[in-house]
Amino acid sequence: MNNIMTAFFLLFSPLRSLRALREISRPGFNKSAALSILVFVLIDCAAFRPGGRFEGAFKDCPCYEEVVHFPSSTPVPIAEAERTPDDKPDVSATSAGAAKELGADRFLEEVYEGMRRDFEAHGIRVTPIEDGFRATGVKVEKVRDKKRIRELLVSVDGDICFAHGSALVTPAAAAVLERVSDVLIKYPDINIKVGGHTDSTGSKAYNYGLSQNRAQSTTDLLIKKSGISRSRVVEIKGFADDQRIIITPLAEVRNRRVEIRMAP
Repeated sequence: MNNIMTAFFLLFSPLRSLRALREISRPGFNKSAALSILVFVLIDCAAFRPGGRFEGAFKDCPCYEEVVHFPSSTPVPIAEAERTPDDKPDVSATSAGAAKELGADRFLEEVYEGMRRDFEAHGIRVTPIEDGFRATGVKVEKVRDKKRIRELLVSVDGDICFAHGSALVTPAAAAVLERVSDVLIKYPDINIKVGGHTDSTGSKAYNYGLSQNRAQSTTDLLIKKSGISRSRVVEIKGFADDQRIIITPLAEVRNRRVEIRMAP
């Protein structure tokens, strides 16, 4: 019975439309008659809309799958190739693979902001500097390649890191490195290079050995605190005084430091 009614309405709705058009085109056409027919046509169209009263009848028809297809109300997913940047889901920098998804510049910007917030959350006062910030015993800077951030540079003052002539990390330095280890835990795409630097007092050979041992002990502490794989440590190197900030043969405090370079 449903199939017969379906066929009936499919047949007569177009005929009603034609009849209404014919009435309208005649001179002195019967407005009431034409309007009545158009109302019936609109009712028929509404009945056949998705969810309308005749949709069920169509779905019972054996030819439904091949001939009649009601549009689905479920949104069709956008193909990945057709997505615009605004369509793509937001990616957290803390997710594995985020550096590739976000791009190195945006990723490192988020890591930098996360590190600054972490310092402040632990009651460490930070002072803004050009393209970075400074806190007691440490400086964090964005190193740029033209306008884009290439890496983050964490410089820990040598005077708080180690006692004179020692490669043993002090408690004060351990507190700073705790914040760095938090970053390594939170951002799995970050890899590091650790470099030890000395001033120009003492022999070159002695300073190479001392700076290498300081870089190594810093790395060991970071790995111990963060639990990261050693594969994320790209380089551990002692530079002695080869990369002095201040050129002087004296015991310059700014030359004594440990640098941790962070990049995906």
